[in-house]
Amino acid sequence: MTRQFSFKFDFLLWFLILAPTFYIAGAETRETQLEFFKVAIIAMIAFFHVNRYIGLFLGYLVFQFIFFNDLSARSSVIPNVFFAAVLYDFIVRYTKITKAHLWAIWGVLLLSVLWIPLQIWNIDPVWEMKNQSLQSIFNEYSGWFALPAFMGNYAAVVLPFAFILNPFLIGFAVIALFFSKSTFSVLAAFAGVLFFLWFKKRLYFWVALLLLGSSSLFYILKYDLPEGQFGRRLNAWNLVLKESFKHQFFGHGIGAYGSNYRFIEFRPALKNAMVINNHQLLNFIADETRKGGEPELADNISKVSADNLNEGTASNIKAALQSKGMDYEEWMPAHNEFLQVFFDLGFVGILILGAYILDIFKRFRLHANSELSLALMASFIAILIVSFAHFPFQIARLAAPFIVILAFLDLNLRKHD
Repeated sequence: MTRQFSFKFDFLLWFLILAPTFYIAGAETRETQLEFFKVAIIAMIAFFHVNRYIGLFLGYLVFQFIFFNDLSARSSVIPNVFFAAVLYDFIVRYTKITKAHLWAIWGVLLLSVLWIPLQIWNIDPVWEMKNQSLQSIFNEYSGWFALPAFMGNYAAVVLPFAFILNPFLIGFAVIALFFSKSTFSVLAAFAGVLFFLWFKKRLYFWVALLLLGSSSLFYILKYDLPEGQFGRRLNAWNLVLKESFKHQFFGHGIGAYGSNYRFIEFRPALKNAMVINNHQLLNFIADETRKGGEPELADNISKVSADNLNEGTASNIKAALQSKGMDYEEWMPAHNEFLQVFFDLGFVGILILGAYILDIFKRFRLHANSELSLALMASFIAILIVSFAHFPFQIARLAAPFIVILAFLDLNLRKHD
């Protein structure tokens, strides 16, 4: 038995009524109405967003902000998602995709690759090591992306556009991927290329599968896996996943990861722990230091006041640990966008995200009929794979172009809906 309901909701009408009259008993009216104004605008964008799933995602964040406790301290995450949603909406509604846009995206990678020789020769006039007293010479090369892995993420995602711009560009992407030393960037590029070739030229697909598969496997085994990064990720993800299932339906609340809940790794033991305050952090570090055979240093760390733990004190603790061959690091972000969404937003957030992804695949299967849609979809697949082991949507230099690419894909498929 099914009953269908339909209703009209005049958002502007209620906004005009509530904006000047909204109040919370006992709260200062000006601040309360300002917060209502901001939340109402975000809710309006969610309600009318061009993509129903992005609108639903944004609306769910508004729901959490209103009904979850202690979200005000980390509400800055919601405006960031809001700005991304507005950018996406405007692109889909008002943009016409041109090759100039794709060349602009590629131009950033070309600049970075051409910048690498300056860093190899240590004459980079713009970028330098963060701490010159510890290191003044480049030993990793990232162009304009600050970290090699970020350059690899970017190269993997933009590589498919080379097929419709100029195939010679592929060589620059390969150089960027080589210097990135990033397994998931290589895998993302590999998957994107194979996806494009499967639909474009099946013979080239099999050749690429053989050649790129063997070379990618060699690169991963020779250059990346020996550094142990993947094992560290698995250890951290295991703990994050366990903690996520303690609030599996609605999550811990948007922005909870890294603010209320911090995940710490102690080296060289690679022991992980979740802490919720500085007292727990210091206890964890002291315990692991003692287990590492340095009881005197552990006692000194235990004497540090949690209330006085600031950036300078933390730097001194790290220096003392490093002198003994030990260190600690915070896994911030989680290096897995989907896992972090699950931690913050629970199954509800993951289901909304999954519905968006499935909808894109469905529309591609039904309506894609051009090289541009094929290249954009290949880039979309690369974004998904990169997001499984990195955090491209947590940093503006990757989030901005990636959101544009997602909107381009939506727009391109929308033409045929």
